[in-house]
Amino acid sequence: GGGGAAAAAAGDDVGTGDLASTVDSLQPLLKRKALLEMHTNILQGVMDEVATRHIPTFFEAEQQVLQGSGNLDAIVAQLRGDKGSDLDKLRLALVEYLACDPAQAKTVLERLSEALAAAPEGEGAVGGGGGGGGAARALAALKYVKSVRMVSTMMAPMSRAPASAPSDGGWLAGLDKFAGHASELIAKATATVKTLLPSSSKLPVTRLVDAICEGKPHEVADTCLTLDPKLARGSSASSAYGAGAAASGGFRTAIVFVLGGGNYTEYQNLQDYAAKQTPPRHIIYGSTSMCTPESFCEELAELGADGP
Repeated sequence: GGGGAAAAAAGDDVGTGDLASTVDSLQPLLKRKALLEMHTNILQGVMDEVATRHIPTFFEAEQQVLQGSGNLDAIVAQLRGDKGSDLDKLRLALVEYLACDPAQAKTVLERLSEALAAAPEGEGAVGGGGGGGGAARALAALKYVKSVRMVSTMMAPMSRAPASAPSDGGWLAGLDKFAGHASELIAKATATVKTLLPSSSKLPVTRLVDAICEGKPHEVADTCLTLDPKLARGSSASSAYGAGAAASGGFRTAIVFVLGGGNYTEYQNLQDYAAKQTPPRHIIYGSTSMCTPESFCEELAELGADGP
């Protein structure tokens, strides 16, 4: 009898210990459950938004445009349809306009403008500060992009003109040089629209950073000057650029600062590039402001509404 009572008491002690352990672990389990529920709700919200806006359909259309297989008639029909937000439609129209053949730009712009004007009012209107409804704001944004493209076209002959300014006309030579650089920058901005969608390739800013860090030939990097105390005195700007990276075996740390609007896509592309290097590079990314797709479209609409 005494042995049985002792065994029962020991069993009670074990049960009490298990219960105490369960109670102690209950609070962390509840916190973990709340965290999982929060992330599940976020995921569900994102998936609902993707389905509501038909984002895969617009993404596929943009991919086809950038790969050269887009169909203008299909895009116009998509813009006139009731699927997608005003922002989604504006983004698709901008991609199509910037990626189209310059000879067809006027016709493409007219058809895109007509489609946006006829599109039913949807959610996610472009801009929020007056200036008309979603269609009017989208047309204003498209108008500003058109003006940028026109400036690029007008400056192209100036950039191709021979640099033969007289010695006493330094300010004229500087103006011509500025116009040429501006034209090249605008043309490059238009051309690089084909690399803006997420992909495994390097974005323009990442290619520039790679060229500078490795001392590789690059049309923009070749104009950079390396200020390195380890370089010999008297090194020219052209030789210093490549010599700086070569002397250090390639720069392992870089600070990339964008004058103007930066974006998460560029930041993530740089981080992915840095992590793949051997050894990994350390890259800090900054900008005057971080520009979301929505705020970028709003800025275009504001600029288009304020323009002539």
